[in-house]
Amino acid sequence: MLRVIKAAQRLGFTLEEVAELLDTGQHHHGQARDAGLPERVAVKQAEVEAKIADLQVIATTLRAALEAGCADLITEFVLKGKSRV
Repeated sequence: MLRVIKAAQRLGFTLEEVAELLDTGQHHHGQARDAGLPERVAVKQAEVEAKIADLQVIATTLRAALEAGCADLITEFVLKGKSRV
């Protein structure tokens, strides 16, 4: 169980969200399934994809800085307008 929680946290889920997902995922005899689960998962997926996009921009900027031999990221990429961010 701890491995599942830690893995979910590494993926960007808060501890509260992990607890909700675990509770929702348990089979409850005689109780209705959580109709809101697909919506919450879709929201989290969109958040994760947005973070990935942001990280890709950062990676591209850092790669360009290394290739250009920049000694100062702020001067080279922000002040001179070379940033793609």
